[in-house]
Amino acid sequence: LSDTQVNGLLEHLRGESRQIVIVLLDTGIRTGELHKLLWSDVAFDQLRIIIRHETKNKRQRGIPLTQRAYDIIVERHKKRDSITVFTVKDIKHQMAVAASKAKIGHTTPHQLRHTFATRLLDRGIPLNDVQYLMGHSDPKLTQRYDHPRPHRHRAAIEALGE
Repeated sequence: LSDTQVNGLLEHLRGESRQIVIVLLDTGIRTGELHKLLWSDVAFDQLRIIIRHETKNKRQRGIPLTQRAYDIIVERHKKRDSITVFTVKDIKHQMAVAASKAKIGHTTPHQLRHTFATRLLDRGIPLNDVQYLMGHSDPKLTQRYDHPRPHRHRAAIEALGE
């Protein structure tokens, strides 16, 4: 998703659904990992979450949090009423409704993983770092999540002129 599409989506989401989308966008974790995230998996002092319940390769990994994702988790912690950090299970439907209102077409939680990877690679983050954050065992899988944008192509050509 482009930045404009992300902003349109967020504009039409409220409450926990909006918070979930932001955390998915800012961490790249799978929705299954998000639903299994326990309060004991949040390292508040390190501003990161620990993904212990991998759905794919059964390996644990630590994900640093952006300030906005951290703020959301801190806010939820003050009101916690469950052992899990998030309780909404039907985020796919919530996103579909918001995407329709934002006129950005069919949008799924998994697209947020693609957006996460693309945004990091757009900013020059090395592939192996993106691979770790996404929990991939093979860099070829991470590369499939990359959707190069025109400004990267322009930057590549401009690098030849230097």
